[in-house]
Amino acid sequence: MIIATLKAQKEAKNPKTYILGAHYDGVDNPAANDNASGTATMMEITKQLSKKKLNHNIQFMAFGAEEAWMVGSTKYVESLSKQQKDDIAGMINFDMVGVGDSLGIFTSYPESKQHLTDAFVQKAKEMKLKYERGTLMASDQVPFEDAGIPTALIFYQTDKNYHTDNDTIDKIQKEDLQNSLNITLDVLGNLTK
Repeated sequence: MIIATLKAQKEAKNPKTYILGAHYDGVDNPAANDNASGTATMMEITKQLSKKKLNHNIQFMAFGAEEAWMVGSTKYVESLSKQQKDDIAGMINFDMVGVGDSLGIFTSYPESKQHLTDAFVQKAKEMKLKYERGTLMASDQVPFEDAGIPTALIFYQTDKNYHTDNDTIDKIQKEDLQNSLNITLDVLGNLTK
């Protein structure tokens, strides 16, 4: 796992931490959408946020072994103390954000804390994006949600080349990447004021 941190500005009072995550492993194929699209989007968000003064910490995490059922993210969450978990205000997970015509804004469970996903839904409406709000238990937000941390899984759907040799870079839709980037920057901008 790779972790990078943007620290809150020194003047920030009682900063919390927001985690942005994406898995860097793929199945035995080119893995352009699943999940080079997610890691690339996370890295561009890192670049954009590095120019701003933040009132909260932002941690960027590239997880390994997601395809082996979230091994990297599970091990990470298991390593946290109760205080460390309490200091995490939310986790945004990017998985397959490069192909499809509908933005998925999901939690793992219907009963999960909703303020983070609600913020994404509100912003999607403002941006007039086609979106779906639902649940999905198959990516790196699940261990965080199991620990009581609010999450949002961001992904585009549907990709007919998922887990095939046709998951190649020529299929990536730049508009999807840009929408995923823009909506996250807007949501984080409001959350970290």
